[in-house]
Amino acid sequence: ITSMGIFGFLSKAHVDQNLSSDTVVQRIEIIDNKVKAEEGYIIRQKDVLVSLTGQSTGTNDRFNQDIAIEQKKIDDAYKRLEVLDADVEAFTSRNKGFGGTGRVKQGLELREKQGPEREALMLKIEQASNKIDEIREKNDKSLDKVDNQVAIAEKNIFDATTRIDGFLLDLEPLKGQVMKLESEVGPIRYIAEFVYGEEADRNLLEEAVRWVIITIIFVFDPLAVLLLI
Repeated sequence: ITSMGIFGFLSKAHVDQNLSSDTVVQRIEIIDNKVKAEEGYIIRQKDVLVSLTGQSTGTNDRFNQDIAIEQKKIDDAYKRLEVLDADVEAFTSRNKGFGGTGRVKQGLELREKQGPEREALMLKIEQASNKIDEIREKNDKSLDKVDNQVAIAEKNIFDATTRIDGFLLDLEPLKGQVMKLESEVGPIRYIAEFVYGEEADRNLLEEAVRWVIITIIFVFDPLAVLLLI
């Protein structure tokens, strides 16, 4: 009976210690999983930022290309107008001397003939200018949308990082408890590794504890041993 009492008392103490250790370890694993989940979330948000950056770059490239196309239309139209003006000036600039009045008249007639083409060129310039304004407005809206998405992704990363910091703070006292519990079984761990010649895992510690309890019973309860003989 005494032996059973000693064995039961020591076994209960060991089981309680293991239960406390298991509870702390499980809490650490839960927090570690939360940290890993947040780290994965941060990686996904960074991928979103990379995608948005590429999208913004692509949008700017298309914007510059579209602007360049419309600007070329305007430049070509102005160049053609300069040619038409030069043709007219070829007559009107020679307004002195014999036949000057006739040449001016010819220049004015030529300009009148150029009227439809000039109107078409001016319309082309106006349309291209309006198109540039439209492209710029559309690009500004697109950039604003991208900027908003970037701001959201950056905030998500900041919030996830803050949560990770909180989890790490929660881990510190739990790790301290684990170290304290491990120090309590330190002698048993040393004996187990000394006897078995390998690193002590949970099963090895369990066996070592049982033998230590049995040894205590045989050493401190010889009467129980005599009763068993």
